[in-house]
Amino acid sequence: MRLVGVVFGLVLGLALYALTGHFVGNPVPGLSPLVTAILPFLLPLTTSEWLLVAVFTVLLWSTFAYVLAVIGTLPGLAVTPLTTPPTPLPASGLENLMRGFFIGLTSALNFGIWALLPMPGPVIGILLGIAGLLAATGLSRTLALQALLGWLSWLMPMSWLVMPLGVLLFVINLPSAVATFGLAAVRFDVLTSTVETTGGIIRVAPGTFGGFNLGNFTFLVPRPPAVGLGVRTPFGTPGLSAHETGHTITVAAFGGVYGWLNAIDENIPPFRRMTSAYGELVPESHLPRGGLTHVRVWS
Repeated sequence: MRLVGVVFGLVLGLALYALTGHFVGNPVPGLSPLVTAILPFLLPLTTSEWLLVAVFTVLLWSTFAYVLAVIGTLPGLAVTPLTTPPTPLPASGLENLMRGFFIGLTSALNFGIWALLPMPGPVIGILLGIAGLLAATGLSRTLALQALLGWLSWLMPMSWLVMPLGVLLFVINLPSAVATFGLAAVRFDVLTSTVETTGGIIRVAPGTFGGFNLGNFTFLVPRPPAVGLGVRTPFGTPGLSAHETGHTITVAAFGGVYGWLNAIDENIPPFRRMTSAYGELVPESHLPRGGLTHVRVWS
Protein backbone atom coordinates (compact mmCIF):
# COMPACT_ATOMS: atom_id res chain seq x y z
CA MET A 1 0.00 0.00 0.00
CA ARG A 2 2.84 2.38 0.76
CA LEU A 3 4.24 1.97 -2.76
CA VAL A 4 0.83 2.80 -4.24
CA GLY A 5 0.73 5.96 -2.16
CA VAL A 6 4.27 6.90 -3.23
CA VAL A 7 3.35 6.52 -6.90
CA PHE A 8 0.19 8.60 -6.51
CA GLY A 9 2.09 11.35 -4.68
CA LEU A 10 4.83 11.33 -7.30
CA VAL A 11 2.37 11.58 -10.18
CA LEU A 12 0.56 14.51 -8.58
CA GLY A 13 3.81 16.29 -7.71
CA LEU A 14 5.35 15.79 -11.15
CA ALA A 15 2.14 16.97 -12.84
CA LEU A 16 2.28 20.19 -10.80
CA TYR A 17 5.97 20.52 -11.68
CA ALA A 18 5.33 20.10 -15.42
CA LEU A 19 2.45 22.56 -15.47
CA THR A 20 4.37 25.10 -13.41
CA GLY A 21 7.25 24.80 -15.87
CA HIS A 22 4.90 25.79 -18.66
CA PHE A 23 3.48 28.79 -16.80
CA VAL A 24 6.90 30.15 -15.78
CA GLY A 25 8.32 29.72 -19.29
CA ASN A 26 10.51 26.73 -18.56
CA PRO A 27 8.82 23.74 -20.28
CA VAL A 28 9.76 20.32 -18.94
CA PRO A 29 11.25 18.04 -21.63
CA GLY A 30 9.43 14.73 -22.04
CA LEU A 31 6.28 15.85 -20.21
CA SER A 32 4.76 17.92 -23.01
CA PRO A 33 2.00 15.34 -23.71
CA LEU A 34 0.79 15.68 -20.12
CA VAL A 35 0.83 19.47 -20.36
CA THR A 36 -0.93 19.36 -23.73
CA ALA A 37 -3.70 17.18 -22.32
CA ILE A 38 -4.35 19.31 -19.24
CA LEU A 39 -3.53 22.79 -20.52
CA PRO A 40 -6.85 23.51 -22.30
CA PHE A 41 -8.57 23.52 -18.90
CA LEU A 42 -6.05 26.04 -17.56
CA LEU A 43 -5.61 28.45 -20.49
CA PRO A 44 -7.54 31.34 -18.87
CA LEU A 45 -5.16 31.36 -15.89
CA THR A 46 -2.29 33.78 -15.47
CA THR A 47 0.99 32.60 -13.95
CA SER A 48 0.06 34.02 -10.53
CA GLU A 49 -3.36 32.38 -10.67
CA TRP A 50 -1.82 29.04 -11.59
CA LEU A 51 0.61 29.23 -8.69
CA LEU A 52 -2.33 29.80 -6.35
CA VAL A 53 -4.10 26.79 -7.88
CA ALA A 54 -0.97 24.67 -7.40
CA VAL A 55 -0.61 25.71 -3.75
CA PHE A 56 -4.30 25.07 -3.09
CA THR A 57 -4.01 21.64 -4.73
CA VAL A 58 -1.11 20.68 -2.46
CA LEU A 59 -2.95 21.92 0.64
CA LEU A 60 -6.17 20.16 -0.30
CA TRP A 61 -4.63 16.79 -1.08
CA SER A 62 -2.32 16.95 1.94
CA THR A 63 -5.23 17.69 4.29
CA PHE A 64 -7.21 14.83 2.75
CA ALA A 65 -4.25 12.45 3.13
CA TYR A 66 -3.62 13.53 6.74
CA VAL A 67 -7.24 12.96 7.71
CA LEU A 68 -7.22 9.49 6.14
CA ALA A 69 -3.96 8.66 7.91
CA VAL A 70 -5.54 9.72 11.21
CA ILE A 71 -8.50 7.43 10.50
CA GLY A 72 -6.03 4.63 9.80
CA THR A 73 -4.41 5.03 13.23
CA LEU A 74 -7.62 5.21 15.29
CA PRO A 75 -8.25 1.44 15.62
CA GLY A 76 -4.67 0.90 16.80
CA LEU A 77 -4.86 3.73 19.31
CA ALA A 78 -8.02 2.21 20.75
CA VAL A 79 -6.41 -1.17 21.50
CA THR A 80 -2.69 -0.48 22.03
CA PRO A 81 -1.72 -0.24 25.72
CA LEU A 82 0.75 2.40 26.90
CA THR A 83 3.55 0.15 28.05
CA THR A 84 7.24 0.14 28.82
CA PRO A 85 9.06 -0.67 26.56
CA PRO A 86 7.28 1.50 23.97
CA THR A 87 4.80 -0.26 21.70
CA PRO A 88 4.26 0.65 18.04
CA LEU A 89 0.74 0.81 16.70
CA PRO A 90 -0.41 -2.15 14.59
CA ALA A 91 0.30 -1.66 10.89
CA SER A 92 -2.53 0.06 9.04
CA GLY A 93 -2.97 -0.21 5.28
CA LEU A 94 -4.69 3.17 5.12
CA GLU A 95 -1.97 4.90 7.14
CA ASN A 96 0.72 3.25 5.00
CA LEU A 97 -1.03 4.41 1.84
CA MET A 98 -1.20 8.00 3.03
CA ARG A 99 2.34 7.91 4.42
CA GLY A 100 3.55 6.89 0.98
CA PHE A 101 1.52 9.70 -0.58
CA PHE A 102 3.13 12.34 1.66
CA ILE A 103 6.61 11.02 0.91
CA GLY A 104 5.99 10.78 -2.84
CA LEU A 105 4.41 14.23 -3.11
CA THR A 106 7.09 15.91 -0.99
CA SER A 107 9.91 14.22 -2.91
CA ALA A 108 8.41 15.26 -6.26
CA LEU A 109 7.91 18.87 -5.18
CA ASN A 110 11.39 19.16 -3.64
CA PHE A 111 12.77 17.88 -6.93
CA GLY A 112 10.50 19.95 -9.15
CA ILE A 113 11.11 23.33 -7.52
CA TRP A 114 14.87 22.91 -7.80
CA ALA A 115 14.63 21.41 -11.30
CA LEU A 116 12.96 24.58 -12.59
CA LEU A 117 16.07 26.57 -11.65
CA PRO A 118 19.32 26.81 -13.66
CA MET A 119 22.14 24.39 -13.00
CA PRO A 120 22.97 22.99 -10.51
CA GLY A 121 19.27 23.20 -9.56
CA PRO A 122 18.21 19.99 -11.37
CA VAL A 123 21.10 18.03 -9.83
CA ILE A 124 20.20 19.22 -6.33
CA GLY A 125 16.56 18.40 -7.05
CA ILE A 126 17.41 14.83 -8.06
CA LEU A 127 19.45 14.33 -4.88
CA LEU A 128 16.66 15.68 -2.68
CA GLY A 129 14.02 13.62 -4.48
CA ILE A 130 15.93 10.36 -4.15
CA ALA A 131 16.72 10.97 -0.47
CA GLY A 132 13.08 11.69 0.23
CA LEU A 133 11.84 8.59 -1.55
CA LEU A 134 14.18 6.38 0.49
CA ALA A 135 12.12 7.35 3.56
CA ALA A 136 9.37 5.10 2.17
CA THR A 137 11.68 2.07 2.44
CA GLY A 138 13.16 0.15 5.35
CA LEU A 139 16.19 2.45 5.14
CA SER A 140 14.13 5.00 7.07
CA ARG A 141 15.16 3.11 10.21
CA THR A 142 18.89 3.62 9.59
CA LEU A 143 20.92 6.40 11.17
CA ALA A 144 22.56 7.10 7.82
CA LEU A 145 19.34 8.04 6.04
CA GLN A 146 18.05 9.99 9.03
CA ALA A 147 21.28 12.01 9.06
CA LEU A 148 21.03 12.56 5.31
CA LEU A 149 17.44 13.80 5.58
CA GLY A 150 18.27 16.09 8.50
CA TRP A 151 21.17 17.76 6.73
CA LEU A 152 19.43 17.97 3.34
CA SER A 153 16.34 19.47 4.96
CA TRP A 154 18.06 22.88 4.85
CA LEU A 155 17.85 22.65 1.03
CA MET A 156 14.33 21.23 0.77
CA PRO A 157 11.73 23.76 -0.41
CA MET A 158 8.96 21.81 1.33
CA SER A 159 10.84 22.19 4.62
CA TRP A 160 11.05 25.94 4.03
CA LEU A 161 7.32 26.10 4.73
CA VAL A 162 8.25 25.93 8.44
CA MET A 163 11.98 26.76 8.46
CA PRO A 164 11.75 30.58 8.21
CA LEU A 165 9.62 30.78 11.34
CA GLY A 166 12.17 28.56 13.09
CA VAL A 167 14.97 30.93 12.09
CA LEU A 168 12.96 33.97 13.21
CA LEU A 169 12.07 32.50 16.60
CA PHE A 170 15.65 31.36 17.11
CA VAL A 171 16.99 34.87 16.51
CA ILE A 172 14.32 36.46 18.74
CA ASN A 173 14.69 33.92 21.54
CA LEU A 174 18.48 33.52 21.57
CA PRO A 175 19.45 36.63 23.62
CA SER A 176 17.12 35.82 26.51
CA ALA A 177 18.06 32.12 26.47
CA VAL A 178 21.78 32.91 26.60
CA ALA A 179 21.19 35.54 29.30
CA THR A 180 19.60 32.83 31.46
CA PHE A 181 21.75 29.77 30.80
CA GLY A 182 24.79 31.10 28.95
CA LEU A 183 26.01 29.50 25.74
CA ALA A 184 24.95 26.14 27.17
CA ALA A 185 21.39 27.11 26.24
CA VAL A 186 22.15 26.17 22.63
CA ARG A 187 23.05 22.68 21.42
CA PHE A 188 23.48 21.14 17.98
CA ASP A 189 22.50 17.57 17.06
CA VAL A 190 24.97 16.39 14.43
CA LEU A 191 22.82 13.38 13.51
CA THR A 192 19.77 15.39 12.39
CA SER A 193 21.36 18.84 11.92
CA THR A 194 18.98 20.31 14.49
CA VAL A 195 19.66 23.48 16.51
CA GLU A 196 18.16 23.18 20.00
CA THR A 197 17.56 26.15 22.31
CA THR A 198 16.51 25.82 25.94
CA GLY A 199 14.71 28.61 27.76
CA GLY A 200 14.22 32.20 26.70
CA ILE A 201 11.04 34.15 26.12
CA ILE A 202 9.29 31.43 24.13
CA ARG A 203 6.61 29.41 25.89
CA VAL A 204 4.61 26.34 24.93
CA ALA A 205 0.93 25.67 25.42
CA PRO A 206 -0.13 24.39 28.88
CA GLY A 207 -0.27 20.63 29.05
CA THR A 208 2.35 20.00 26.39
CA PHE A 209 5.66 18.28 26.97
CA GLY A 210 7.72 21.45 27.10
CA GLY A 211 9.04 21.64 23.56
CA PHE A 212 8.29 22.13 19.88
CA ASN A 213 10.10 21.96 16.57
CA LEU A 214 10.12 24.14 13.45
CA GLY A 215 12.13 22.49 10.70
CA ASN A 216 15.72 22.23 11.93
CA PHE A 217 15.08 24.27 15.07
CA THR A 218 13.90 22.92 18.42
CA PHE A 219 12.78 25.02 21.38
CA LEU A 220 12.59 23.57 24.89
CA VAL A 221 10.94 25.23 27.88
CA PRO A 222 11.93 24.24 31.45
CA ARG A 223 8.99 23.35 33.65
CA PRO A 224 8.64 21.31 36.86
CA PRO A 225 9.90 18.77 37.71
CA ALA A 226 12.70 19.67 35.26
CA VAL A 227 14.85 22.54 36.46
CA GLY A 228 16.81 24.75 34.08
CA LEU A 229 18.67 22.76 31.46
CA GLY A 230 17.33 19.57 33.01
CA VAL A 231 14.41 19.66 30.58
CA ARG A 232 16.62 18.51 27.75
CA THR A 233 17.77 14.94 27.21
CA PRO A 234 20.62 13.30 25.27
CA PHE A 235 20.02 13.34 21.52
CA GLY A 236 20.92 9.67 21.18
CA THR A 237 18.53 8.22 23.77
CA PRO A 238 14.73 8.26 24.16
CA GLY A 239 13.56 11.58 25.56
CA LEU A 240 12.17 14.99 24.73
CA SER A 241 15.16 16.15 22.69
CA ALA A 242 15.18 13.01 20.54
CA HIS A 243 11.44 13.32 19.97
CA GLU A 244 11.86 16.88 18.71
CA THR A 245 14.68 15.90 16.35
CA GLY A 246 12.28 13.24 15.10
CA HIS A 247 10.19 16.16 13.86
CA THR A 248 13.18 17.46 11.89
CA ILE A 249 13.52 14.30 9.82
CA THR A 250 9.75 13.85 9.58
CA VAL A 251 9.29 17.32 8.06
CA ALA A 252 12.16 16.56 5.66
CA ALA A 253 10.40 13.42 4.41
CA PHE A 254 6.72 14.37 4.79
CA GLY A 255 6.94 18.11 4.08
CA GLY A 256 6.11 21.35 5.85
CA VAL A 257 2.38 21.12 5.11
CA TYR A 258 2.34 17.91 7.15
CA GLY A 259 4.09 19.80 9.95
CA TRP A 260 1.40 22.51 10.06
CA LEU A 261 -1.41 19.96 9.89
CA ASN A 262 0.15 18.27 12.89
CA ALA A 263 0.22 21.59 14.76
CA ILE A 264 -3.55 21.83 14.28
CA ASP A 265 -4.16 18.17 15.12
CA GLU A 266 -2.01 18.35 18.25
CA ASN A 267 -2.93 21.73 19.71
CA ILE A 268 -6.10 23.37 18.39
CA PRO A 269 -9.59 22.46 19.69
CA PRO A 270 -11.76 20.62 18.90
CA PHE A 271 -8.91 18.33 17.85
CA ARG A 272 -6.02 18.86 20.31
CA ARG A 273 -5.12 15.19 20.39
CA MET A 274 -1.63 15.99 21.73
CA THR A 275 0.56 12.85 21.80
CA SER A 276 -2.10 10.92 19.88
CA ALA A 277 -1.91 13.32 16.91
CA TYR A 278 -0.74 11.53 13.79
CA GLY A 279 2.01 14.12 13.34
CA GLU A 280 3.31 13.21 16.83
CA LEU A 281 3.10 9.44 16.44
CA VAL A 282 5.57 9.44 13.53
CA PRO A 283 8.34 11.57 15.11
CA GLU A 284 7.97 9.61 18.34
CA SER A 285 9.28 6.56 16.46
CA HIS A 286 12.70 8.24 16.11
CA LEU A 287 13.79 7.02 19.56
CA PRO A 288 10.47 5.95 21.14
CA ARG A 289 9.80 6.49 24.82
CA GLY A 290 8.06 4.16 27.22
CA GLY A 291 4.48 5.02 28.05
CA LEU A 292 3.81 6.41 24.58
CA THR A 293 2.72 4.83 21.31
CA HIS A 294 4.19 5.52 17.89
CA VAL A 295 3.81 4.74 14.20
CA ARG A 296 6.87 2.74 13.26
CA VAL A 297 8.73 4.83 10.69
CA TRP A 298 12.15 5.78 12.09
CA SER A 299 12.91 2.79 14.35
